[in-house]
Amino acid sequence: MKKIIFILIILVSVSLNANVRNDEVVPLRMLSGASKVEDYNTYRNVRFGFSVDYPAKYFNNFDESVNGDGVIIQTVDGEVSIYVSGMFNAMSRTISEEYNDRLVELENITYKFLGKNTFTISSKDRNQIYFIKVIYDEKKDLYATLLFIYNTKYQKFMKPIVERMAKSFKVSSCPSVYN
Repeated sequence: MKKIIFILIILVSVSLNANVRNDEVVPLRMLSGASKVEDYNTYRNVRFGFSVDYPAKYFNNFDESVNGDGVIIQTVDGEVSIYVSGMFNAMSRTISEEYNDRLVELENITYKFLGKNTFTISSKDRNQIYFIKVIYDEKKDLYATLLFIYNTKYQKFMKPIVERMAKSFKVSSCPSVYN
């Protein structure tokens, strides 16, 4: 009986640690407290010319779109999703129109800001937090969007990550590849 229990413990330990090494993504369920991540990489989108810093230790599950308009960055356990994308302003919409549409789409808004060429909105819907930052580049006539979706139980952990990524999110002055 002791041998069977020992084997079960070994199997459970191996399966829990099989995909986690110090240099790989750490599932959020294994973390506690706020994030003090210092190791950030930069994602650069060549098509639309935007960039954002992201904590490589927690987010290296990338799903780049086929047409090059952006990327979905997730934790290995899928608990947090970050969408970073760009699109040309084909409908000639103003930043105010985009902002107002997002306000209608989201419920329980906890923060909102509308600037000359950017807006930020945060909301909670049931147990999910949504944070969106949109930048309008007038010269290129395009929108770049940074969207976070995560469970409220990760709010303390994600707060410094969201703040740093939102601060680093920008559109470069270089022309995009498709202009």
